[in-house]
Amino acid sequence: MEDTTTPSLPYLFKMNRVSSDINYLLIILLVGFSVYFNSLFCNIITGDDQEIINYRVETGKISLENSNSFLDSLIYQFVGKSPKGYHFLNILLHLIVCVLVFYFLKIFFDIEASFYGALLFTVLPIHTEAVTWIAGKPHILIALCFLGSFLAFHYNQFPISMLLFFLGFYPGINKINLVNLWLGMVPVFFIIYLLVYKRFKELYKVGAYLICYISIVLFYLKDINDRISDTAINFKSTASNIWITFIYSIYNHFWLMIYPKNLVLYHENINVDLFAVWWGTLGIIIFGGSLVYIYKKSKPLFLGLAIFFLFLSPTFSPKPLSWVIAERYAYLPSILVSVIAACLISSRYKNAVITILFPLLFLYGIRTVDRNADYKTDERFRRATLASAPYSPKARNDMGVIYARESNIIKAAQEFRNALKLNPDFKEAKDNMDLVIKAVKKGITIKY
Repeated sequence: MEDTTTPSLPYLFKMNRVSSDINYLLIILLVGFSVYFNSLFCNIITGDDQEIINYRVETGKISLENSNSFLDSLIYQFVGKSPKGYHFLNILLHLIVCVLVFYFLKIFFDIEASFYGALLFTVLPIHTEAVTWIAGKPHILIALCFLGSFLAFHYNQFPISMLLFFLGFYPGINKINLVNLWLGMVPVFFIIYLLVYKRFKELYKVGAYLICYISIVLFYLKDINDRISDTAINFKSTASNIWITFIYSIYNHFWLMIYPKNLVLYHENINVDLFAVWWGTLGIIIFGGSLVYIYKKSKPLFLGLAIFFLFLSPTFSPKPLSWVIAERYAYLPSILVSVIAACLISSRYKNAVITILFPLLFLYGIRTVDRNADYKTDERFRRATLASAPYSPKARNDMGVIYARESNIIKAAQEFRNALKLNPDFKEAKDNMDLVIKAVKKGITIKY
């Protein structure tokens, strides 16, 4: 671990250190822009659920004058309705996060291990939902605020750290985004970090972060409860359900990080049989028993695991704060993969690990470029979604909307019917089916 004494200036602005990092940073930025370059030519795809039904503006355009997102509303003043402007913003934010990941890793590892770890984070295909899908941007902002706040905290730049933490909670114009509340894990991580590295005298500093977090939660408690009620529909908060969602979330998010074959917008179906639960439980028990060993052998890996579990915790909390699976949720937790890579490169097997890592980086980069292309048009995106999630009622409903736009009423009705077979209570599919029936009877064209 590097020297943690207080520098006279913030670490990132010490020119002698930045100059030694510049070549590594340029490669990270170049690779990151290269793998996301084709996303600049994608349209702006609307969100999931009901929003596709209300997507009546010109294809590839979106209106953000009255957006709840302060950042989107601000950017609207500069780029208007241009899809390239919003995609470029997401790429830029992602590249900034990649640089911060590099400096985060440099606290614990040498420059070469940090570089490869950050480069792996840069190209991970699971990040496409956060970077290429416009609605995923809040999770990039969470990572930016967390990493910036932690780096400033580590180097005793307390005012900067506190400012970045507060900005992460900025509620926007009308109401708070529940995603902002994920930053409540930041002070928890700070406590773990201080305890792991025995900086006990600094624990009092975390109090300000906790007060800030609790104050915002109390002020926006009604909005939070409303979102929880919407998210928790049909969810019974029993010990068995919580345990199953915990295993399902942890396993699937990690698996999608390292094997990103079936990347898809919808992951709403939880299919866990008794056999999987037993094996998952056994795995968690073995893993839990090894935590002490991991702590003693590699404190950075222990902290990487803390980030992974803490920032995925809303997916398996007793009161559901989010959906169980969504690739954008794994944006910040995927730092664990970078930490694992840096740990392996720092071991005696360095040369072998780097030899394996090069083709892996190439394959991940190709998969990221390929997944970006799915977002090129709304029609292509929904078809790709259905291909990866054929048992999703939402995907079936959305595909029905696409067929209706193309005036293929027979296939549209078939998809709405398929959606209702999978979920008989799916209101949007019922409404769309009724719309198709009325259109056929009256001989009119459906316009979505």
